[in-house]
Amino acid sequence: MFSFVIPTHEREANLRRVLSALTFQTDDDFEVIVADDGSTDGTAAMVREMAERLPLKYCWNRHEGARSALARSLGTKLRDKKATHVWFLDSDIVIPKDAVAQAKKIIAKHPDAVLSGRYDWLNKYVWPYECGADYWEMFSALLFEPDHRTVSFDNETVHTHYGCVILGGNVVCPVRWLRERAFDETIIGGGQDGEFSYYLQSLGAPLVFSDTIRGLHMWHPLNRLLRDTSMALKLIRARYSKG
Repeated sequence: MFSFVIPTHEREANLRRVLSALTFQTDDDFEVIVADDGSTDGTAAMVREMAERLPLKYCWNRHEGARSALARSLGTKLRDKKATHVWFLDSDIVIPKDAVAQAKKIIAKHPDAVLSGRYDWLNKYVWPYECGADYWEMFSALLFEPDHRTVSFDNETVHTHYGCVILGGNVVCPVRWLRERAFDETIIGGGQDGEFSYYLQSLGAPLVFSDTIRGLHMWHPLNRLLRDTSMALKLIRARYSKG
């Protein structure tokens, strides 16, 4: 069983698209946890409405900066005890209808591996308010910027040294690697994904990069707090360096 953990902040429309897309999964062996970092828009009401169509849990914490790491961590703690994997999915990422089914096939081959899903950026586009049954055919036909990691990581090959390559917007992590913690709750702003990468690598977690659980990122203006992560990543690399 998968527990999708979706952090969000003031993204009601995008989140509705993500949740409505999940209703079309061919394999429904999952739950969805929306971890709200202090939204004041209609997110809570929308989630209550979508709970009629999905197995949904919802938590809310006060917004005090870009704290998606804290939201992800809080959401992880609410996972069902039967969950074997936590699927971190951002509130602006849509995945294929067979993503859950495909992830299970990869896990059967690599049960301890972290699955880092492909992450393509769709260009600016006027989005429908909610995804219909043809959402994947429509979205995947649009212009997008391909995931730069496809150059360095062969599809479904196991890696033991991977550095700062995990994008928390679309990654499936076995619960065994989350026994101590998930994302670093103390990080505000950029660098959260990079720290999670180095943390998992330090635990010895193998990584599999997958095209089949491809995510399509809906365009939106970048959060200014997340644009420059260079200093944060330098500090994170220093934290995990052997020296």
